[in-house]
Amino acid sequence: MDNKKRKLIFLAVLLVSCIATGVVAKVGEKHQPTQPIPAVVQQVATKKESKLMQIYVSGAVVQPGLYELPAGARALQAVDAAGGLREDADADRVNLARKLKDGSQVNVPVRKQVREQGKTGTSKRSSSNDVRNTSNIKVNINTATVAELDALPGIGPALAQRIVTRRNLQRFNMIEELMAVQGIGKSKYEKLKEYVCVE
Repeated sequence: MDNKKRKLIFLAVLLVSCIATGVVAKVGEKHQPTQPIPAVVQQVATKKESKLMQIYVSGAVVQPGLYELPAGARALQAVDAAGGLREDADADRVNLARKLKDGSQVNVPVRKQVREQGKTGTSKRSSSNDVRNTSNIKVNINTATVAELDALPGIGPALAQRIVTRRNLQRFNMIEELMAVQGIGKSKYEKLKEYVCVE
């Protein structure tokens, strides 16, 4: 066999071996398993999607109380969850676009003129030597809003909030239990008792 034929045979063998090597490499790549998403990453994503916040909504809303809202919710969603604004709500004094955090409170105040009228009426009655409740309408301290409690004689916004906080922990069974609220002594209770009730 001459050199020319030997060279041709050698080149043919070399070509075949190169093709075979390429095919084996591609088959190996196809059979390599794809790496799964780590379980920790999946758990974190699930927690982010399902995270809820506890938000307390008070003041001039239809149903004040504690509500669960999705993370990143805004004050408007909290007000909607509480049944929306009442007619006497002063919505201009609340930033409904505010982004909330877990444990936040959204308090919707009553319109100023309504609140002042209530204060004026109660102060006149409480300044009398012989205090009488001629309207016979009493405020239920177990359901009253902060604004309604604030309108009572001698009660301000801070004290009204303390009453609501106390009843959220333990419902009032009798009106005398108001004296357990910090800031309400016997003399203040005597002025209040004709205007409050428990149901």
